[in-house]
Amino acid sequence: MNKFLTFALILIATLTTTTVSAQQDPLYSQHMYNKLPLNPAYAGSRDAISATALYRRQWIGFPGAPNTGTFSLHSPLANRKLALGMNVTTDEHGITNNSAVSGQFAYRIPTNEGHLSFGLQASVNNFRVSLASATSAVDYDPSLTADVNRFLGNAGAGIYYATETYYIGASIPNLIENTLSEVQVGNVTAEQSRHYYAMGGYVFDINRTVKVRPTVLVKYVDNAPIQADLGVAVLLQEKVWVGGQFRTMGAMDVMVEYQATESMRVGYSYGQQLGAIGMNSFGSHEVLVGFDIATKSSRKPKKGSIRCFF
Repeated sequence: MNKFLTFALILIATLTTTTVSAQQDPLYSQHMYNKLPLNPAYAGSRDAISATALYRRQWIGFPGAPNTGTFSLHSPLANRKLALGMNVTTDEHGITNNSAVSGQFAYRIPTNEGHLSFGLQASVNNFRVSLASATSAVDYDPSLTADVNRFLGNAGAGIYYATETYYIGASIPNLIENTLSEVQVGNVTAEQSRHYYAMGGYVFDINRTVKVRPTVLVKYVDNAPIQADLGVAVLLQEKVWVGGQFRTMGAMDVMVEYQATESMRVGYSYGQQLGAIGMNSFGSHEVLVGFDIATKSSRKPKKGSIRCFF
């Protein structure tokens, strides 16, 4: 199967009446360990200068499979009611590549149990499609021989509330539905769809050395089915998270995160897609490394704090 035919099949699979609209945002299995790419209100929530790098190889062995890399940095400011963040992402799918740089601002309101945060985000996306590399020997359409390279601005918003035992949030990272390409295939136009996220989690103390945390992430985009990630993880000796996750679109993940030092954590997840894609690939692998650097204004975390859990 040549590259153009693969591209055409993907296009048809996501086709609606006049607009291509499907899950376009990068997929993360370990989203519970770094929510900044999904929710700008998460900025400052770890109460330290927090940096997280993540790399994901999806559907290994499958032609044109997604590759995603992201780097996040955020911190509360001196008065701790304000927080800033930034996120850099590159997401490659076959002949398409979407790179984005975003900045986050959060206003944090202290409560008796935790913080209520309101976040805003501004971003610049570089959307590229190598249409020329997808051409076949058949002269199907001269308009598809030119590459697409567009810079697009966007904005997002979110709300996030976290205590020492639970969190809940909702966000829309990209409010503007930009046209990704002026090129049309038939009556189809590719657009940047608006994604809606809702998230939550709770920590149950089983005993002094074991804690259990169920989490949920719900994603919605127009003209696509609602998708939910349902996960549960167990914390052992305040050091190691071991857990699993089921995605309603037909995928399962197993993951582990290790608190190597007070400031450094590392994580890994392995996922397997159910159905034909899973039978023809070697699964998805995701690696995460995070650092939390305390400052003079940082609140020292205690066992069960939001910095340890969320």
